[in-house]
Amino acid sequence: MAWAVHLPLARVYLAQGKQDEAFAELSHIDEIVRTRPSLQSSGLISAWRTRFHLALGDVDTAARRAKDQGLSIEGLPADLADLALHEMTSMTLARLAIAQGEARATLPLLGHLLSLAEKTHRTTSFLELLLIQSQAYEAIGQKEQALTLLRQAIQRAE
Repeated sequence: MAWAVHLPLARVYLAQGKQDEAFAELSHIDEIVRTRPSLQSSGLISAWRTRFHLALGDVDTAARRAKDQGLSIEGLPADLADLALHEMTSMTLARLAIAQGEARATLPLLGHLLSLAEKTHRTTSFLELLLIQSQAYEAIGQKEQALTLLRQAIQRAE
């Protein structure tokens, strides 16, 4: 229940530029997770905090948080069996790598996640992954491929 209320509210606050309120909502989730700990919840809250710092343009803090929590692309399980946890974390780590100038390293991971999202008909994830993959291609100078992916995302969203 905590996720259902606090995370969407945190995302709204972040979109409104109210970062203190956004992080306060994440802290509410932290408190709830402490009373009912689970590895999945801990990993997700860490990934969301990292993602929020990226959204604010604070790449250094995002990188530090990811490192402190032991989050890395290399550390992800090869099969990504638990997509609820690993997909969100993977997308966050790909965004971080792109922001750090390591976009090329994200392409195999993004391709794999994109394939899984398509096979399992997770349209929202598929669209988000197309956009992240487009950012990665743009970052490595492959503008035409980036535009092709953006077009594909727009077509799928219609």
